[in-house]
Amino acid sequence: MKSTKKIHVLVAEDDFLVCEEIIRELKKSGYEHIDLATNGKKAVELTALLQPDVVLMDIQMPKMDGLKAAQKIQKNCPTPVVILTAHESLDLIEKASYMGVGAYITKPPKKIEIERAVIIAIARHKDMMELKRLNDKLKKELTNRKKAEDKLKNLVREKEVLLKEIHHRVKNNFMIISSLLNLQSNQTNNTKIKDILQESYHRVNSMALIHERLYQAPDLAKIDFRKYIENLIKDLFHTYRMNSEKIQLKMNIENISLDINKAIPCGLIVNELVSNSLKHGFPVSHKKNGQIEVSMRTLGKNIELIVKDNGIGFPAGFDYKESNSLGLRLVTILAEGQLTGKLNVENKEGTFVKINIPLKK
Repeated sequence: MKSTKKIHVLVAEDDFLVCEEIIRELKKSGYEHIDLATNGKKAVELTALLQPDVVLMDIQMPKMDGLKAAQKIQKNCPTPVVILTAHESLDLIEKASYMGVGAYITKPPKKIEIERAVIIAIARHKDMMELKRLNDKLKKELTNRKKAEDKLKNLVREKEVLLKEIHHRVKNNFMIISSLLNLQSNQTNNTKIKDILQESYHRVNSMALIHERLYQAPDLAKIDFRKYIENLIKDLFHTYRMNSEKIQLKMNIENISLDINKAIPCGLIVNELVSNSLKHGFPVSHKKNGQIEVSMRTLGKNIELIVKDNGIGFPAGFDYKESNSLGLRLVTILAEGQLTGKLNVENKEGTFVKINIPLKK
């Protein structure tokens, strides 16, 4: 803190005798740089002009009272203010503090009271200015952060719109391929070729449905697998309606969300297994009421996918690992390779396929 000789004091007091007494006490304390204002309005003007280190302000002033003048000073040219009052009251002290007054002195002022009040007012003002600086800095940082967040949100929205458009276009391209395969299958009378084209059509369609779910989903990172599977199997039953008229479908699928890396291979697996059951599991000679069941649930750290039917099942001694069937080879590659899952295929009153897929690789 400056020495009293270097501290510039502005005394705002309209009573000449009181003013003389204050100046005398200030000089006793060593204050040499002293100016005078005879009303509140003048005190505000001189504070801005002279920029004193502290203002001693009478509370009762002509043209503008001391508290209002102190408030204007803090707004226009923040300066420590000490209020001079003839009486103390808690209400006055609280009001003065709210308006930026750093200390107060009761009249008639004594040398020690003036010194103490000036020190307190300057120290409090310094603390207030530091708090204001930190507050302004924090506001600026918050404003900058808000701008950065808004910019990031706009970028995310733009990215989401772009991704939705990409998924929409990919889905459209897949549907074009599906349509071409379907048209091509109608151009041949060769049953084997027709079946191959039909299988390819459904594989492409299963991937197209994934992208359709993605561009319709609120979360582009996750797919509602239950709704996806319901639509996929519905399409398969519609395609193989001649085979599926007497087959009951039972689905027990939890509300599971998958990312695209798991959803596509899972969709292709369900497509292959359900198609295989519809095409081969229930020949005319099979008298039993047909049933295909698809279930999916979370089990600890895994997802358990089961596709089973009560059809004729695989031939005795059948080993899916040695099978030449493209569909079963594709299921094996997707389940054990891409999904790093555990595949189990059994003849259990029909065909029973279970895959345990780790939630995280």
